[in-house]
Amino acid sequence: GVPSHLNRNSHAFDPLTATRAEVARWVYTHFTEEGALNLGNFRGYEAHSLWELGQTEQAEALFQALTETFPTFAWGYIWWGDCYWMSDWSYEYAPDYDRAEAIYRQALAIPHLEDRGDVQDRLDDLADERAHPEKRARIQQTRLQHIQRRKSRNETT
Repeated sequence: GVPSHLNRNSHAFDPLTATRAEVARWVYTHFTEEGALNLGNFRGYEAHSLWELGQTEQAEALFQALTETFPTFAWGYIWWGDCYWMSDWSYEYAPDYDRAEAIYRQALAIPHLEDRGDVQDRLDDLADERAHPEKRARIQQTRLQHIQRRKSRNETT
């Protein structure tokens, strides 16, 4: 069954995304001897999946824990920041560029951060999108159609 925190009535219940969150949690709780990269990845998958299910507060807490547990793991910050302007959620509601930028900058302040260049790339992309809102408007049309199709598919299953 679906755990209560993955409520079927959530605005965007998607069985596949819910399963992904569950599998990710199972992996990192059962394979605690894995390296930071794998554990970080699976924690990230869970947080990102919950975000897309509309469980944003829970996802926030998981991203916070992920970045505290593995502070030099850049992708924890990247995925977290991405939620605010690249996720389906951000297209359905509104992008929060300031929050995303703050998270990326938090990462860049970490000494010995891995994949620093990837974080910088995200900041550059964000600045570019912010400067050209018409680009986002074009993408948004397609994204919203995609989200709508997925929702109607899930309602029939």
